[in-house]
Amino acid sequence: MIDDFYSGLSAKVGGIPIDHLKVVSFYLAKSFSAYSWMPWVVMGFAMTHLLLFHIQRLIHVTPSTAIEISGSLMVLIQRTTTYAWNVHDGQLKEEELEDYQKDNRVMKQPPLLGFLAYTLYFPAILVGPAFPYDAYASLVDNSLFETSRPRKLKGRRRAGYRRMVFGLIFMALYAVFGGSTDMGFLIDSEWKKNHGILSRIAFLQKSAVITRCKYYAVWSISEGACIISGLGFNGYNEKNGRTRWDRVRNIDVLGVELAQNVKELLDAWNMNTNVWLRSCVYKRVTTKGKKPGFQSTLITFVTSAFWHGLPMGYYLTFIYGGFLQALGKLVRKNIRPFFIDTSKKPLYDVLSIVTTQMLINFAIIPFMLLGFKNSLKGWYSVGGYGIIVVIVAFNYFKYMGGTDRLQTKLKQRRDDALEELFDGTPTAEMRDKAGLDEELLTRDVDEIMEKLTKHGTLASREAADQIKDLSNEGKTITKGVVKDAVNVSKSE
Repeated sequence: MIDDFYSGLSAKVGGIPIDHLKVVSFYLAKSFSAYSWMPWVVMGFAMTHLLLFHIQRLIHVTPSTAIEISGSLMVLIQRTTTYAWNVHDGQLKEEELEDYQKDNRVMKQPPLLGFLAYTLYFPAILVGPAFPYDAYASLVDNSLFETSRPRKLKGRRRAGYRRMVFGLIFMALYAVFGGSTDMGFLIDSEWKKNHGILSRIAFLQKSAVITRCKYYAVWSISEGACIISGLGFNGYNEKNGRTRWDRVRNIDVLGVELAQNVKELLDAWNMNTNVWLRSCVYKRVTTKGKKPGFQSTLITFVTSAFWHGLPMGYYLTFIYGGFLQALGKLVRKNIRPFFIDTSKKPLYDVLSIVTTQMLINFAIIPFMLLGFKNSLKGWYSVGGYGIIVVIVAFNYFKYMGGTDRLQTKLKQRRDDALEELFDGTPTAEMRDKAGLDEELLTRDVDEIMEKLTKHGTLASREAADQIKDLSNEGKTITKGVVKDAVNVSKSE
């Protein structure tokens, strides 16, 4: 059976054997590792290979229910391109790399057989998860299990079987309820006659949850297989010393269903594919020395859509998702700080969860219906509420002065709280009132240092110097860092 499966992976795609994808990618990385363009060439070659396959599927009108190799080919694309970037990072100096790149760079390339074994690692060949070459190599040579203090590895089978049980439960939920919650009902004329707009919106929320169950199922089972093989080992829990088996964790169900914003949800969904997109696309298309912006986000979402296939539904979902993520940043920057220190924060959290779920559920309609016309019909069937929210919100923040008004109010809150910071013992309430959450402080560190310095006391100037030093070292300037700097300066 396994031989038949790998033979299928070696079948021709658009006239090009899939073996060429693996072998050519390997020798491109090996022969041109010193050139900065090498990983881009590998990615271009891999994506062209994938394009030929997608075209072939369209020509032959492959139904979504057919058993074919598209999922495994997508996994191969992840592994070959990840390997190329890991090799590229191995040629750079440490100071040029981020922590993730340092941890996963390939300093010594393996022989072809070792590379093929990595790309065809069986427990994760069907649906992932994606992982860097270094993780596989450390499993093979047992260095994955080396720790400062040798211990007996416990809980591997228990963790693996638990994932399998979770996967089977989600599979059963989808098998029982999937037929009655098919998103195709949204474009069925007869069904719509008997269901009003509110009923359709409610149906969409239920349908989306059940639809996600099939992904929870396959990713949980795949992760369990990886854990049983040993790849899931991730050291020990610092608090209780227990063995961790979450190295290749691919889904956080509660993180998805209870996410308060789109970023949180995406970070919990198909987690290793997100790491692949972030490390191979998002970070790479961003100019060095600059922070990734909306352009990087949009390129990443379009790449993800192309990776999934050619139907326009994918592109509608991911482009809309890019706007949702950008909108989420605006909300976190301009609205969230007003609630972090008030009794209304629990209500804000609940509303954030509900809003995030409704917008994401709206976003996936095209992903499930695929066709352009059907996608638009599906959106129209629920009143296009997701489009309306995005248009109204962006207009308010960008063109109606919403951002300026909110930032003016937040600036006054920060000014007041920073003044109070040195007039008495600083309290958590004061710092929260100032809006000193992690994201704001990372962005506004210069303004905070200026205000601390201008305050005129020795303590404030020393605190500003400490914050500046930490910022120059690349440390994240959180409210805890500000608190420590202020308290140390005052005690001195």
